[in-house]
Amino acid sequence: MPYNDQTKDEMLHECKIAYKDDKTAQKAIDEFEKTYKSAEALLFYTNDSFLYRLFNQALRTENIDFLFIFRFFLADMYNQLQQLHSEQFSINPKYTEKTLILYRGQNMKLSEFSHIKDNVGGLLSVNTFFSTTEDFQIAMIFSGFDDKDRPPELISVIFEIEIDLIHPVTKKPFASIAHLSKIPDDDEVLFSVGSIFRIFNAEYIGTSEGYWHIKMKSVDNDDDLNELRNELESQYCHNSNLCNLGSALIGMGDYNRAERYFRMLLEYLSELHSAIGPIYGSLGLICSKKGNYQEALASYEQALKCLTRINIYDQREKISQIYAHMATAYHDLGKPDLALKYLSMATDTDSSPDSLSYIYNQTAMAYRDQGDYCAALEYFQKTLHIEEEILKRTNYHPLLATMYNNIGEIYIRLGDDENGFKHLQRALDIRLKGTVSTHTDLAAIYNNLGLIYSRKNELKKALEMFEKALEIDTQTFDGNHESLALSHNNIATIYQQAANLSKALYHAETGLRIFHRSQARDNASLLVPHQCNLASIQYELGNNSKALNMAQKALKNQLGYLPESHKSISETYHLLSKIYTQKGDLPNALEYLEKSVDVARISILPKNKFKFEGLELELELLKKNGFNSGRTLSHMQCAPDQPDLQDRCIRQSIEKLELTSTDNILERINSLNTLISVNSRQGNFQMAMKYFEDATLLYTQNRSSDMLLQRKVEESMVSIFFSGSRVYYRQNNWTMSLEILKKSLDFALKQEQNSLLPEIYNAMGLSYAHQFDNCMAIHYFELAVNTAKKTLPDDHPNLQRYRYQLQQLKP
Repeated sequence: MPYNDQTKDEMLHECKIAYKDDKTAQKAIDEFEKTYKSAEALLFYTNDSFLYRLFNQALRTENIDFLFIFRFFLADMYNQLQQLHSEQFSINPKYTEKTLILYRGQNMKLSEFSHIKDNVGGLLSVNTFFSTTEDFQIAMIFSGFDDKDRPPELISVIFEIEIDLIHPVTKKPFASIAHLSKIPDDDEVLFSVGSIFRIFNAEYIGTSEGYWHIKMKSVDNDDDLNELRNELESQYCHNSNLCNLGSALIGMGDYNRAERYFRMLLEYLSELHSAIGPIYGSLGLICSKKGNYQEALASYEQALKCLTRINIYDQREKISQIYAHMATAYHDLGKPDLALKYLSMATDTDSSPDSLSYIYNQTAMAYRDQGDYCAALEYFQKTLHIEEEILKRTNYHPLLATMYNNIGEIYIRLGDDENGFKHLQRALDIRLKGTVSTHTDLAAIYNNLGLIYSRKNELKKALEMFEKALEIDTQTFDGNHESLALSHNNIATIYQQAANLSKALYHAETGLRIFHRSQARDNASLLVPHQCNLASIQYELGNNSKALNMAQKALKNQLGYLPESHKSISETYHLLSKIYTQKGDLPNALEYLEKSVDVARISILPKNKFKFEGLELELELLKKNGFNSGRTLSHMQCAPDQPDLQDRCIRQSIEKLELTSTDNILERINSLNTLISVNSRQGNFQMAMKYFEDATLLYTQNRSSDMLLQRKVEESMVSIFFSGSRVYYRQNNWTMSLEILKKSLDFALKQEQNSLLPEIYNAMGLSYAHQFDNCMAIHYFELAVNTAKKTLPDDHPNLQRYRYQLQQLKP
């Protein structure tokens, strides 16, 4: 850590400010100023003084700004501890055994202890100077095991630490400091900051004064950790200066502190200093990471101006990196042509492996946003090859996490969730071991994992991932960053799947609002997912005009950057068709569904036969039945005069049911609903009832602890009971029909908005009418009309049908 003769005065100045009202501490600070010697750093540390308290607080909270001020004292402590370690374990060994057993006793918060207990087999890194003792009884006293007044949220913990003395040389020294302590009988052994231990066991010792006993072993020769440490040291610590500190902070995702140190350098260095160009480049990267792309470009221009003043040939690698970073900024601003221009300039300027790796990565992102996922995958894999095979990155280098995350995301977009999950788990493993837990790249991994869990209908896990991503980004960015918008939008999709439309709408609108405030607002590829999701939610809420407006905007943007045969365009055409169907506009509904099928024939059929055949069947049903076709294939009303369509629908549903995992309850229930409905229409009542019983049994035997998924399943059960009631209705069993309709109604009323609700009311009215109970029939027909009026236009055929039923009994 960089320091000079002035750093002592800086530290003491801060200490005087911190203790301005404490005369005793002020006196101790004056004494320190007069008598301090570097070789006595540990002596001052062991005294419970102003220095001990401030220094440990800075270490515990990882306050880098304060640690920077304390840098001279930190270095002196480390050097003295290293000297003592050499004397005690190498020059004149104090310990003759092969191993040394040490103890540490302390009170711990239950939440803090749980992280340790749940990580048996894993590693524990300490962020302070770690005090231990050779005496177990001393550790017991410090653990407070017999403290009757101990707060209930604290528990007594004893750490037993085994040290291998056969290989005593270590980068994180430890030594006995008993001779420096006020209480030498404590037999204190002190470990340096960053010492690492492997946790072997956590056991509760159930005596009358119970405590937790944690067994650990000091780790210094873990190959992966040593390789990563050496590589990061070569990257950030080859010179002790603020540039490397700032770069390390960027690597940690601590952009605000990094910016502060780089701007500090700009104030102190001459404009002609050779570091000025790279400093502006780093400031540009920070601005870009924070979503301030215009400011980033301005900093990059300044960097180029400085770098080209020097010998350009000697600076070509740095200039190439600046061009590549400018390409990233233009890409994020939604200007792909300029992004490609600067990528080309970067390639022409320098083709070293480092530069090529970054250029390939940015090229892959450009292909990704154009919807060419195969090309994107190819370039991401080229990048990974360079990083692993040519640059020989260590197994846990943070850049590898970025590569694995990017590849995992592409596999998700290609529909290969298995490969996607594998790569994302690798990325997560690297990030959790190689960087801080609040790094923004970790948020990107959580978002992608959430997408996979969402597709598997594991809604609780998906929401957990998205909320973790949102928490990290909220801590890092201001309120106008597109990453925050993405997390809100992803959360909205989960609440939409769980039929919690009010929360879905809140998060979707919040996400879109944040995105429009971000500097990425002109990036159509990032904007469209927000527009499509909000349109879908508004459609489900019955807000057809808002849904139509948003879906049309999304389509216009998609046609501007995606090939016309892309599956996302097919999905938007399909959404528009459903909106027009709900509005009662059959010509437009047919037009957009035909377009959806045409595009799907190219983009979806080769990879997902079921999805394409479902679209085809939906189109045929819409042509034959008009508005009676329903909203989704699972609700399809196959016309009784079209047995060929009915048979096809049954075959497809049976085949899909056979291929659907037994764990995927939601998909199985939806397939069973189609089989109930179609068999009922064909008059195969026995088969229809069999599938109805299968569906109800599946529901009762598989209640999910995932409340979000359970809500979605209950939404499907509305359709199951409705279809089951129709089986009895067609057999003129009005009593049983009503009994099952009431179950459908119970589920529907739990939902915020269920499209079948007016149909349920209408069916109940019909059943009561057949029983000559006109009063109840009129009541439910009125409910059908009033409910439908909230979401359907006045001329919609379904609303006209409900009114007709009512008029028959109430002229």
